[in-house]
Amino acid sequence: MSINEQTIQAALSTVVDANTGKDLVSTRSAKNIRISGSDVSLSRSTSNSAIRRRARSRACVRQ
Repeated sequence: MSINEQTIQAALSTVVDANTGKDLVSTRSAKNIRISGSDVSLSRSTSNSAIRRRARSRACVRQ
């Protein structure tokens, strides 16, 4: 399977933010998606109240 932005967006649409109960794509909190070979990086915006949940969100994205 080829990795492209649409593939990443589809995967991120299944990751639910524990603070908002919404996925990362519909809330537009996943930004700056970059693909280099099989490596993917992105930025994620969160509200201050969600900072304590950031580690759990990262774990979900890494799966």
